[in-house]
Amino acid sequence: MPTVIGLDIGHTSYRAVEVDYKKVAGAKKPILVKALICEACPNKDPKESAENLKEFIKSANFSTKNVVLSLPESSVFTTILSLPF
Repeated sequence: MPTVIGLDIGHTSYRAVEVDYKKVAGAKKPILVKALICEACPNKDPKESAENLKEFIKSANFSTKNVVLSLPESSVFTTILSLPF
């Protein structure tokens, strides 16, 4: 597996971790490389929040662009559909 960034964009903070997978005793194991929290980043203004997120990621100096993203459930629209065969 490649190195990956886990990014959690919450209402009160942004959290990011960088995880690398190293071979340990013959099996690939996840190794935490970096963990960061920005509690001052979220803002009511979406443009300012986007700029804060850009600066947060830029200042973290991650070694990869592979990202797994998490958003608050209240900010995402989801629905379950039941369709006939």
